[in-house]
Amino acid sequence: MGISEFSEQTELSKSSISLGLSGADQTFISTVLNENITNDTVDIFRGFLDNSSALISDPFLFYKGQIEGFSIAENDTASTINLSIVSHWADFEKKNGRKTNNTSQQRYFSTDVGMDFSSENVLDIKWGRE
Repeated sequence: MGISEFSEQTELSKSSISLGLSGADQTFISTVLNENITNDTVDIFRGFLDNSSALISDPFLFYKGQIEGFSIAENDTASTINLSIVSHWADFEKKNGRKTNNTSQQRYFSTDVGMDFSSENVLDIKWGRE
């Protein structure tokens, strides 16, 4: 297992880290290829060992994020899975969901006309107005 270099930042920004898993067998490769692992949560803990290879105290949370993507490298003797993990700030400015207009409705339900007059009805709603 290998982790790319990582440095903490003081401002809110998209940070990422690369996690390499070498010696991956076909079970792990199959899971990565056949399951939707994108956006799955990853917690990376760091612990330290003493001279006798015993864990010193409790490991601490080093990095927490979601899987943004992956790559698989294989040759005759080895397999490696590289996971690209990003912080939860990666989609901070992303706008999710659907809009309440006819164009958005037609994209998913082409024969539905329930939103044809939604732009006219919004004028009657008094939310946030006196």
